Amino acid sequence: MQIPTLETINAFLDGIVNVPVFGVPLLVLWLAAAGLAFTVWMRFINVRAFGHALSVAFGKHDRGAGAAEGDVSHAQALWTALSGTLGLGNIAGVVIAIGIGGPGATFWMVLCGFFGMTLKFTECSLGQMYRIRAADGSVSGGPMHYLPKGLAEQGWPRLGRALGAAFAGVCIFSSFGAGNLFQITQATAVLREVFPGLEGQRWVLGAAFAVIVAAVTLGGLKSIARVAGRIVPAMCALYLVVVIVILATHASEVPAALASIWRGALSPGSAYGGFVGVLVAGMTRATFSNEAGTGSAAIAHAAATTDEPIRGGIVALLEPFIDTVVVCTMTATMILVLDPASSSDPAVAAAMEAREGATALLLLAGEVQPWSRLALVVAITSFALSTVLTWSYYGERCVRHFVAGSPLKNAVLRVYQALFVAVVFAGALVEASSAQQFADMAFLSLAFPNVLGLYLLAPIVRRRLDEYLARQRNPHGSNPPPGRP
Repeated sequence: MQIPTLETINAFLDGIVNVPVFGVPLLVLWLAAAGLAFTVWMRFINVRAFGHALSVAFGKHDRGAGAAEGDVSHAQALWTALSGTLGLGNIAGVVIAIGIGGPGATFWMVLCGFFGMTLKFTECSLGQMYRIRAADGSVSGGPMHYLPKGLAEQGWPRLGRALGAAFAGVCIFSSFGAGNLFQITQATAVLREVFPGLEGQRWVLGAAFAVIVAAVTLGGLKSIARVAGRIVPAMCALYLVVVIVILATHASEVPAALASIWRGALSPGSAYGGFVGVLVAGMTRATFSNEAGTGSAAIAHAAATTDEPIRGGIVALLEPFIDTVVVCTMTATMILVLDPASSSDPAVAAAMEAREGATALLLLAGEVQPWSRLALVVAITSFALSTVLTWSYYGERCVRHFVAGSPLKNAVLRVYQALFVAVVFAGALVEASSAQQFADMAFLSLAFPNVLGLYLLAPIVRRRLDEYLARQRNPHGSNPPPGRP
């Protein structure tokens, strides 16, 4: 039996994800419609609850140990989920989006992030509502739980089981692609650029990454949350310092860069196909950036310690705002003022052609601020590792969904963990362009079962949201207590 190559897998997934509907890939239309519909249905909760979300994230509503069920705080859940999204999707992904769709792709990324806030709220609220206490004592939640349990309560048990199994299976597959292979290929490309001697020693980088990932993941979610809670805020601050300094040195060019984003979004050319190309590039990279609609972040937020499920969803809506509306916009503006097309370094053009977005950004920033090369290497490598760690947890939880009652559970989990670490090692040897396409197709496929379930379960979330907001307005009133719908 012949083992399928990445190119074969990519071609198969492309035939599913990119089925054209009115000239737009099916999945892009699916996510765009869902983001708009849920934002209207939840009465723009992404705007109304923004301030409350910030207060939750800063611990104002945290309960003491034992007061509510959960494994981590709201802030730890937020940073863990952000570690799976805030990183190379916002750096390499933005460079790739502009390389494919031009400056206008940024506008669609930001718009997608805005509407994605409501999708993230909905799925993470459901993750809290239908979470379970696993046999090992940990809290587990996500689409593999809320799809079968929630839809069974609505009278669709078979559909719920099918969608939950489909999500879990695709999520395991995606953990090897979007959450692992893409991250490692981009990180190793950056390291090889800075340290050319490693070009012929890729296995050294692969082995180093594999050892780190294996060591941290053995500690489970709490270990991953501790690492993410320390690494992600620090690396985000470091990255933003680089961006701000570069934008400050090109302050006179920033207005023109922002204007090009607007012009490119609305008039990328006379052909309809040009507009669709910009739209697709922006929305695809936005989904990869913030994961809204794919359901993955609900796995992390389900473990937050709270007795108010809606509160977990409200803090989750900050993720698309942070990683897409803020970080992606700043990254895109920086790329546009640096202008890859005008660079005299042929390595920049080569990196853009190979879709090594992180490497292209590293080279461009280094031309302006030499010190930024080292800062970006540290930030990019840390972002990549934190994303890999988070996705190892997502994949493991989905594996547990299939083998929860099996006597072979521990053996199957060990096989998954070994394969995951092996892919980390292999990521150092794979070219970025193939890994990026594989990651996109596998990851975006998560939105099919998840969003369908969200449509069917949205009335429950809307009712629970109204009850929660009423309690916040009148905390001593007689509103029904939180609980199962």
